[in-house]
Amino acid sequence: MTPFVFPNVRTSFPEYARTSLVFTFKSNPLLWVILLPALSGLFALYVLLTGQRTLPDLWHDNKMSLLMLLFVLGWPVLLWWSLRKQYNASPALHTGARYTLSDEGVAVLHALGHEEYTWAAVPQAWHIGSWLILLTSQNVGYFLDLRQLAEPARAAEVLALLRTHGVKVK
Repeated sequence: MTPFVFPNVRTSFPEYARTSLVFTFKSNPLLWVILLPALSGLFALYVLLTGQRTLPDLWHDNKMSLLMLLFVLGWPVLLWWSLRKQYNASPALHTGARYTLSDEGVAVLHALGHEEYTWAAVPQAWHIGSWLILLTSQNVGYFLDLRQLAEPARAAEVLALLRTHGVKVK
């Protein structure tokens, strides 16, 4: 079988952030439930912005709503900071990497070196939009842009290769 080559996969920060967030919420659906209390923070913001209550009134009557408001306002900033830190820590994302998928496994060539994984080391993959995330552990994944697959290969053939070698594609 001819290997599938992704010659120079670079991920912009907005693409990485969007794909990471979709992956996080799809792989951990319980996170949606955890965000439900944030609705009280949004309600507190609405009450303050429409002038129905003043900040001291809201503090006196419902401190938890104000704490949730701080969460609603602070969470996107902390999330952006965390994603940016992860993105900057991985040179393969922003400087580019060459991925080769074959019957033997996955080969990754990037600025810091060369890595090879057998298919047994890749238990699952996530197909999110035009991105394929190959997970080699709980915290390590490789982002492959299926749009950059070298011709004449197609994304469906790559997904079939993964399934053939026992990789769970979600």
